[in-house]
Amino acid sequence: MSALLAEYGFRSRDQAGVAYIEFRIIGTFGGRTVTWPAVDRYELDELGRVRRRILYCDSAQLVSAALRPHGLLALLRAGVRLGVAAVRSRSTRR
Repeated sequence: MSALLAEYGFRSRDQAGVAYIEFRIIGTFGGRTVTWPAVDRYELDELGRVRRRILYCDSAQLVSAALRPHGLLALLRAGVRLGVAAVRSRSTRR
C-alpha cells in the first residue's frame, strides 16, 4: 500500500473519560483507491493522558482489493520485498 491519507471527522469526549475520533483511511492498493472507515477510542486518566487505545475499523474494502488480481500481485511483491529485507538484516548482524 502506497501513501495513506486519513480524513478526520467527528470527535467526542464523554464524562467517563473516553474520547472517540472518527476517520476514513484512504490509500492505493493494486492500482485502485481503497477507503475504509475507522474509529479510535481512547480511555483517559484523570489528567487527560491516554491509558488505553482501541481501533475499530471495517477493513472489508481492503480485503476486497487484496483479492483482486492486481491486489494479489501487490501483496506478493510486498512479501518478496519484506523477505529480502529480513534476509539482508540477518546477514548484516553477523
